[in-house]
Amino acid sequence: MVNAEVAIFARLPVAGKVKTRLAAGVGFEKAATFYKACAEHIFVETSRCSTAQAKVHCSMASDLPGVRDWVAAAGLRLLCICQVARPDLGVRMHASLESALGQHHISKALVIGTDIPNISASIVDRAVAALDSHQLVLGPAFDGGYYLLGTTCAALQLFEGIEWSSDRVLQQTLRQAKVLQLDVAPLDTLPTLQDIDTLQDLERWRSQSPPGHPIEAVVDTVLKASASDSH
Repeated sequence: MVNAEVAIFARLPVAGKVKTRLAAGVGFEKAATFYKACAEHIFVETSRCSTAQAKVHCSMASDLPGVRDWVAAAGLRLLCICQVARPDLGVRMHASLESALGQHHISKALVIGTDIPNISASIVDRAVAALDSHQLVLGPAFDGGYYLLGTTCAALQLFEGIEWSSDRVLQQTLRQAKVLQLDVAPLDTLPTLQDIDTLQDLERWRSQSPPGHPIEAVVDTVLKASASDSH
């Protein structure tokens, strides 16, 4: 039995409700189309992890039936649950980690988002392995945040005083980890990845994406539509 659990934070892919900053460049429908494809890719990759079980954590209780239908329609067997109903992202992340670590067989808990196309099963497995010898592991994002957080101890203070959605999230989290005297894995343990918040992020990712990436066709359609709309 695996001793790690990864929480996939996800939203129902409804136009106007997801990736609103991306929608400013590509429109609500195309932003939702991208998000749906990216999230499904991450669902598949985490399902392939050999060292962790995965659960989808949706943001709203009212969306839970729809998220369950969405995951099932994608041909996946992932348990879907609702996040704690709190506006603060840090509180919700802490609650998911604490819940995972409260299970008798789980000693490592991770959280990831659903807007990072290059997340893979091997990256998650690498993060789980890092927790054999460290208390905290972070997957750095190019925008100054992180796309993955894994820990062996859920400390609420780790998420306090964080300016979410800023370019200071990673450094502020490391500051909190230092205050808590946590043993943090080296930042190069996991690759630095691009999360997708804006049209520029998506264009940058596509210009550097590995050949044959599972969502490249969807991204190309979104970018092509965006280019057509701008003329």
